[in-house]
Amino acid sequence: MRRRRRCWSERALCARSSTSRLPYGDSASPSDEAFDWLDRLKVRHRDVDRIVGAVAVAPRISERLRDEPLDPAQVVALADPFAPDAPLLALARDEQQDLRDYFTRLRSVQLEIGGADLVSMGMPESPQIGEVLAELRRRKLNGELDGRESELAAARELAATVTS
Repeated sequence: MRRRRRCWSERALCARSSTSRLPYGDSASPSDEAFDWLDRLKVRHRDVDRIVGAVAVAPRISERLRDEPLDPAQVVALADPFAPDAPLLALARDEQQDLRDYFTRLRSVQLEIGGADLVSMGMPESPQIGEVLAELRRRKLNGELDGRESELAAARELAATVTS
């Protein structure tokens, strides 16, 4: 029997959640069963990682969405690292409007400005540009920004706090 490997989704989930560890060791988990089943089917290793990751993570996505109300940016932060497999499986298992919104609208939300716009307004090229862009996207996902001009105004405000 092939030794069980921890896939990227399980590692990421364990790193993100100290209160909700995935079971390892002698006790069988759904991901252990999936590894064994997919191994018998001779599925490619990279596909096995994705499938088992989705099987392991999807229930936790559903559980988190049921347990607490999340704003749109939080839904994207929860689903994006494991997309599309785990969120899609979670949606198939448990119809949740937040996940439907994620697939129909939220995951395609893009800023109308970019790092070059921030540099042109005087921000130095640094990792802070990424942080500002992430905050702008969070605000846009939550409906606080509605176009290029509002994004630029918010960027100026954020840039002032970063550079001062």
